[in-house]
Amino acid sequence: YVAEAGRSLKSSGRMLFTGSDGLCWKMEKPFKRSWLLLGDGVTEYQPDGSSKSVSGDGNGMFNGILLSVLNGGIEGNTADLTANFDVTDGGYDSESHAHAIYLKPLDKQIGSVIYRIKLERKGDVLHSITIMEHGNSYTRMVFVSPVTDAADAGMPQEFCRFR
Repeated sequence: YVAEAGRSLKSSGRMLFTGSDGLCWKMEKPFKRSWLLLGDGVTEYQPDGSSKSVSGDGNGMFNGILLSVLNGGIEGNTADLTANFDVTDGGYDSESHAHAIYLKPLDKQIGSVIYRIKLERKGDVLHSITIMEHGNSYTRMVFVSPVTDAADAGMPQEFCRFR
């Protein structure tokens, strides 16, 4: 949701995350494109097979935080979470049937952009991540039909390429 525009941009696709090899978000709608997020930058892949670095000065820090959250939320590496965030238990929400955990960035520079991050878990599976910014804009990732064992998907770098 982009507060300034008063509207949402919705996309759908697939994601592959491995703690040591990064994250690939492969968007399929409204258009095809994929992004490989590593601790040191972002690479964008086009359906024609071309790719380019889209890293800006601040992307490495943001990627590090996102990868840290995913390591904590998916792989259970709570040391990453407690080292970088003030962690608050949001309890169980009977309406969404999910348990919420709120993360407030400890780093002042990151905290000046990201107000807090909400992780929602249904059972033992991470259901969604919401990154809330100051000014009421937010990015929400909802994981539908998560696959917990994606050994056949390969590494994120390969997964990001269109075949």
